[in-house]
Amino acid sequence: MIDAPAPRLGLVRRCAIAALGTNCGAPLAPRTVRSPLFARRIDDALANADDHVPASVRDAIAARLVELGLRLPSEPATQIVVDAAALRAVLDGLLAAEKRTNERIASAFRAQGATAHEVVATIALELGLDGDAVAPMLAVAEALDEACTLLERTWEPGDLRLALRRELEPQPAANAPQPAAPQIVDAEPSRPLPGRRKHFSASSLNLYADCPRKWYFKYLCGAVEDKPTSASSYGPALHV
Repeated sequence: MIDAPAPRLGLVRRCAIAALGTNCGAPLAPRTVRSPLFARRIDDALANADDHVPASVRDAIAARLVELGLRLPSEPATQIVVDAAALRAVLDGLLAAEKRTNERIASAFRAQGATAHEVVATIALELGLDGDAVAPMLAVAEALDEACTLLERTWEPGDLRLALRRELEPQPAANAPQPAAPQIVDAEPSRPLPGRRKHFSASSLNLYADCPRKWYFKYLCGAVEDKPTSASSYGPALHV
């Protein structure tokens, strides 16, 4: 049996379960096997906590885990709470490694013998992520590396994305800025509109005929006018 703390052993075991699901000889659809819940449900079933998993699936995977020297669980595991923004950044970084949209991350992934742990560390460095926020993701990546070593297979970014979504529960950071409460401003007291002129002129009548709203702002409510400048007066004066 592998000598490791129970939480770390559980991570390795569930990473191995996700990979074993496609080869356990049980009638499972690939879509079910690759879902984030599959390995956790099998893990719970091995701890006698999930009766919905077929016994044939549970027994086939349990036998293979024993062959690999992985201790079976004694009780269901819980997900680890992590910062949602940091998890999203690492998941996006893994996509960038696959699609080669970030050369430094893609180079780390393509390097000979690159481990999942090394790629996640590169993503954290490239994106400037907080070390404490990334620590749980590094632990999952290291567990995936160990499981792949036991299974003698090469890890893929999709394997790590699956493991991260399975093991980690994203939550907003506790110190995330909260939206400020709206300020209630007292209503301005009503006052009569100050008429600027007490008589009508041809220009005011023409403006009213052209646009009553313009007339209202200019002659009735005393709105502040846009005073002309030398630059704004140059054009009209040129055409006179």
